[in-house]
Amino acid sequence: MVANETNEGSSFGRSACVPFIFKGLYLTMIAVPFGISLLLPLVILAKKNSLNSQDRLALAFGSLIFSVLGVVFLCILLHKLWTAIQDGPARTTPGKAVGFMFIPFFNFYWIFQAYWGWAIDYNEYRRSADLETNPVSESTPLAICVLTFCSFIPFVGPFASFAALVLAIGFFNNAIDAINAFYVPRPKQTTIRNPKSRRNVNERDRFHYDESTEFISKGFYLSLIAGPLGISLVMSVVSLAMTSSRSRHDLQGAGIAFACGGLICSVLGVVFLCILLHKLWTAIQDGPARTTPGKAVGFLLIPFFNFYWIFQAYWGWAVDYNKYRQSARLDVNPVSEGLPLAMCILTICSFIPVIGLFASLANIVLGLIFFNSAINGVNDLFVVQLEGIDSEMNARPYDDSTPPMHDAY
Repeated sequence: MVANETNEGSSFGRSACVPFIFKGLYLTMIAVPFGISLLLPLVILAKKNSLNSQDRLALAFGSLIFSVLGVVFLCILLHKLWTAIQDGPARTTPGKAVGFMFIPFFNFYWIFQAYWGWAIDYNEYRRSADLETNPVSESTPLAICVLTFCSFIPFVGPFASFAALVLAIGFFNNAIDAINAFYVPRPKQTTIRNPKSRRNVNERDRFHYDESTEFISKGFYLSLIAGPLGISLVMSVVSLAMTSSRSRHDLQGAGIAFACGGLICSVLGVVFLCILLHKLWTAIQDGPARTTPGKAVGFLLIPFFNFYWIFQAYWGWAVDYNKYRQSARLDVNPVSEGLPLAMCILTICSFIPVIGLFASLANIVLGLIFFNSAINGVNDLFVVQLEGIDSEMNARPYDDSTPPMHDAY
């Protein structure tokens, strides 16, 4: 992406909050769950005479679970799209774009603002900022919104839903490409966008400012970790009760459906847990970190080895974080090292029959407490680093021989 030269007084430019969006991840986690959720009702209709009520209930429940999974990633992607154009003529905020979609009846109007409106505002943004990026189609999201209405019409609903899904994949593919065209890796000299100041930070200031440290939304991650994992635990208990009932064979199908739903919810919770763990390790990479963010997450997926690595990934992070704050002499609160150690032990105990459910429940509670403290710790690093830049730049004598630097786009 190439942008024309922008003056300091310009209203537009590359936003500091422009996120790089991993297209393969989001398109897959939207297309596959929604595709399965559309396929399962067709199976029910095609074999309605050969399926009993329990089987139909299981398939319908599975369709609902997959559609919820797709909606979660769709909302995350929509939030990122709106975030990228907030320093332009955006008609709404990312939170409203997503949140208002859950207001009954009002969402029939808001869907046009959230999707079709984004395409209009993005194209206006690139024209106003004079950016040499490709425009996005405005007719495709409009068609998606219309087809979403048609999906509630009997008989034609499944066909309209399938057409909306196909158009949505094409539209989001172009939208993600458009946003990623904004993304430019930070050069060695960059501009910190702090609400109190906008000053250039040179490479020698990296002890005070690590460009990889980013603010973590605590409510977002805690809810998308504890919620799915808690639901998964409840579904597992219900499934166990149904499948173990020998006198009620009609509950076997529903029990299997609950088990599948619990598995899907647990996978969703684990996905966001891995994302959060990656962010936590990223924040202390310029300190005495024992591993990289990629290894911290990836090695947890190695069978048997992960029983050892879980201690390094969670307990080790707490130890390294406290060492980091001590070595850098940062005025931030330490995090507990006992909580992640207890979490690791409880995770291993969760595989023991009978007591496993109680260990899992205790693990979720301790995990919420620990991650709440860990996110606060990382966010404190973010604030302290910016405050350190402010104090150092204010104390540094002004040198008019150095030419002013403009923002890097």
